[in-house]
Amino acid sequence: MKKKIDQFYSLEDLLNSRLSQHIDILINVSFNKIGDNGAQSLGFCLGQCTNLSTLTLQTSHNLISMQGAQELGFGIAKCINLSNLKINLHKNPIGTQGISNLVSCLAKCKQLSTLTLQLDQNSINDDGASSLASGLAQCVNLSILTLDLCNNQISAQGASSLGSVLPQLTNLSSLTLYLYNNVIDDGGASGLGFGLAQCTKLSTLTLDLSGKNLIGAKGASGLGQGLAQCYNLSILKLQLNNNSILDNGTSSLSYGIANCTNLQTLTLDLSCSNQISEQGQLDLGIGLAKCANLSNLVLNLSNNLIDDKGVSGLGSGLAQCANLSTLQLNLNQNSIGEQGASDLGFSLGKCVNLSTLILDLIGSDLGSGFNLSPNLFSQKQNFSGKNLIGSNGASNLGSGLAKCTKLSNLTLNLHNNKIQNEGAFGLGFGLAQCPNLSTLTLNLHKNSIGPYEPQFFNSELSQCQNLQDLKIYLYYNSLGDEGVKILGYCLSKCTNLSVLSLHLQANSISAQGALRLGQSLSLCPKLSNLDLNLSSNLIMEEGVSYLCLNLSQCNSVLILILSLNDVYSYDQEADQSFRKLILKMKSLVKSIIDCS
Repeated sequence: MKKKIDQFYSLEDLLNSRLSQHIDILINVSFNKIGDNGAQSLGFCLGQCTNLSTLTLQTSHNLISMQGAQELGFGIAKCINLSNLKINLHKNPIGTQGISNLVSCLAKCKQLSTLTLQLDQNSINDDGASSLASGLAQCVNLSILTLDLCNNQISAQGASSLGSVLPQLTNLSSLTLYLYNNVIDDGGASGLGFGLAQCTKLSTLTLDLSGKNLIGAKGASGLGQGLAQCYNLSILKLQLNNNSILDNGTSSLSYGIANCTNLQTLTLDLSCSNQISEQGQLDLGIGLAKCANLSNLVLNLSNNLIDDKGVSGLGSGLAQCANLSTLQLNLNQNSIGEQGASDLGFSLGKCVNLSTLILDLIGSDLGSGFNLSPNLFSQKQNFSGKNLIGSNGASNLGSGLAKCTKLSNLTLNLHNNKIQNEGAFGLGFGLAQCPNLSTLTLNLHKNSIGPYEPQFFNSELSQCQNLQDLKIYLYYNSLGDEGVKILGYCLSKCTNLSVLSLHLQANSISAQGALRLGQSLSLCPKLSNLDLNLSSNLIMEEGVSYLCLNLSQCNSVLILILSLNDVYSYDQEADQSFRKLILKMKSLVKSIIDCS
């Protein structure tokens, strides 16, 4: 049975409760400006909770200074049975002394095994990080530790202090360190690596050193050497985006990862400014190939210097990850051409256990005005390269995916790659061989796809009988009425389709195309969610009327988003008549209609 959590959102309610009876408690007084006096009252209450085993304390944005932090610490120190503690002090001016006061008290909680401290934007700098490390050294029973120290002006000294305390936490199995947007350089990264090397019991590690840190090849090498000793790691998330680790740093990291032979889940973000090119990718591929147990991989390499040879080397490594079931690969804004895409497709074809694949291989798309492909990670867009896989690259990519017969969830973001009709056909032909697809997202906008090649959907969609969720982005192509007619016919064959997003802006579609598309959609018996965007076409009032009339026959649709911007001269009376037609949809619960 799930344990009861006592929840309080004001100090008054907490004071009036039976403090000694609380076992599992959540206190949320964030954004209340309680100050040091409020923190003192809160600390007093906590001191009376003598049976407490789990405490979650949300006190962000409260003007708590070092004195308030000490009062909180005094109260928590009296909770002698506390085993699980989470404190959020985000954006409080507790400073270096406040950290020291708080953590020295936590050391008195001898049964503490799980600790989360959110101390981002607290101006603690190196001295505070060192004080934090000294206090943590006394928490000898910690097995799970999470520290959020982002935006604190911590440099090499503070990072090294944190690294030095890790070997003293001999029971540590899970460690999460958020050090985003500090000023940690090679020395600090190496110090962290030195500490990690002695944490041989670690099974889960998350390390975020992205943002404004200053880590180069030497720092990455130090981290790699540390990781190489973490033999028991099964889950690793490492974020080094916006640093400058170069090929040498990537190679060193790859060496470390290769030694983590028990890895099952790996997230590696080396995007933006790291200037990784061919050799770095080759070594990364070699490292991944040695992770025989890897089943889940998220790899962000966008905005680097990767060319065809580099991606081929990476692909060769992926091909040897026989147990890989989930892969997210972001290669946006590199210099990958037809050969690289072809080689990558060939390698992916050897990952026969893949069930989920998200592949970002977008070409340069400055000024498009659209952003329908969310990045795997938040990142600066440097536009350092321009992928251009062309028709052959897309076709060969499809040929490789055809061998991934276990694929059930596929996202391909390939917009602005000039894949044209031939590439679209080859891609579709390959996907037709994936009979287990249930969720498919295709982003192919701005690819010079003409009116006759939407028939590539004919084989693809009609053979994917399990398809339930389909998102197609084909805006800024040249489908015309004939292309939309073919596309609509194919959609009508997807008898299990329940969720459909179809974005066809700027495709020279007229009233006739809108009519055909509407007729086809009315034949999808299980369609419940429909997002249809036909903006910037030549549909006119006649076409909108045809479309809405047919949509009114979609009796299973619950949610409708319909965008028809710039398709006819707006007329209020006509707009009202269109909306009345839509409201005839029998099952409709929510609709958003934009005809501006």
